[in-house]
Amino acid sequence: MDQATLLLQLQENELEYKGAIELLQRVRSQLANNREWANAKKLLEAGEEKLAKLQKEQRFTETEVDDLTAKSKSLDQKLYGGSIKNSKELHGLQQETEYIKTQTSNKEEHLLTIMSQIDDVEKNISVRKEELANIEDKWQIKEKKLQAQQTQLEATIAQKKQTHEELVAIIDHDNLELYKILSKGRQGQAVAKLQRGKCSGCHIVVPVNQLQQARLGRDIIQCCNCERILCNE
Repeated sequence: MDQATLLLQLQENELEYKGAIELLQRVRSQLANNREWANAKKLLEAGEEKLAKLQKEQRFTETEVDDLTAKSKSLDQKLYGGSIKNSKELHGLQQETEYIKTQTSNKEEHLLTIMSQIDDVEKNISVRKEELANIEDKWQIKEKKLQAQQTQLEATIAQKKQTHEELVAIIDHDNLELYKILSKGRQGQAVAKLQRGKCSGCHIVVPVNQLQQARLGRDIIQCCNCERILCNE
């Protein structure tokens, strides 16, 4: 096999290797970062945190209502028990009783509001849990596919490395150095096929003498326009 053909094989192998590496990185990124699951989990945790705060506020408000109710009952006993005869003292007691009852009513209304909010949040949490469960079910299927793809890509990359080493071992050193120099400035495209008398790299018609030499495959022939190594298809 001539050197130009070997260099073309090397180029194709390197491009496939690079493509496999990039794809493997994307697969690994997907395996490590399940954004849909993370977002769903975040929404669920936010709901659970809100629920915990509301439940804490509910307990605190219930305690306040209980304390106000007990105080109101104690004041009623004093007010209607007949132990207080002084009219001024009775009037003050009545005002305090009314104030306590108003406070109790306000707290009870606030408690009802909290309970309504808790009900809404619990419904939301139930929906979020169901969504998360569905995402986890879908992710398990996707994860298996990604893991299989990862295994396949790793095997492909290992094979490409081996092929690279085998090709490098049989390519002339000077030709290999030329290939490396050309690759750097041409996005890895150092070798171009001859297609209908044209260079596939720059699509310029190759002079007849170069075309003939390239087809013989005895020497490395470069395109007179883009300087890529020409390989007979």
